[in-house]
Order: sequence, then C-alpha cells, then structure tokens
Amino acid sequence: MDSSGSENIINNIKHPIPQFQKPAVYEIVVNGKLDKKWASRMGGMSIEYFPQIGGHEITTLTGNISDQSALAGILNTLYENHFVIVSVNIKGVTDSE
Repeated sequence: MDSSGSENIINNIKHPIPQFQKPAVYEIVVNGKLDKKWASRMGGMSIEYFPQIGGHEITTLTGNISDQSALAGILNTLYENHFVIVSVNIKGVTDSE
C-alpha cells in the first residue's frame, strides 16, 4: 500500500486510535448464537442476538476491553469454540479499565 492509501485509512478513523496497553470499547460480531452466560468469559461484554437471513443468528458483543492482550484472549476463545468472527470494530477509547 502506498502512502496515499495509508492516509485514506487514517483520515476515515472517527475516534482516537487505541494504545496497546490501554482500554477501549469494542464491538465484536460473530456468526452463531453465543449464550449470554458467556458474558463473564468474554470480559463482561454485553451480548445481543440478531436474526440473519435463513434463520441463522448473529451475535454482537460490545464492551470495554482492558488492553490488546485481553482482546486477543476474547478473539482466541471465540476461535477455539468455532465461532466465525465477522468483524471487530473499535467504538472508542476509554480511560477506565
């Protein structure tokens, strides 16, 4: 990618960029229905279900994650339990852990 492509990416970011060891609010979307009792295993993220075409479920996890290591742990848990990760979006940077 040339420098103009990098500039376009940076210009489209609408929030502060998170730091490696700082908390941020994330939204993780997975294919499948993740039981709400998994919330504590997912770092206390809120879990919502949305119907998808064909009767499948989409689950959205939203919440404050303490740092990039915790984010990697959540994504790894989803992977190990065979959830297809559709997207990971940062919603904002926070000062609280």
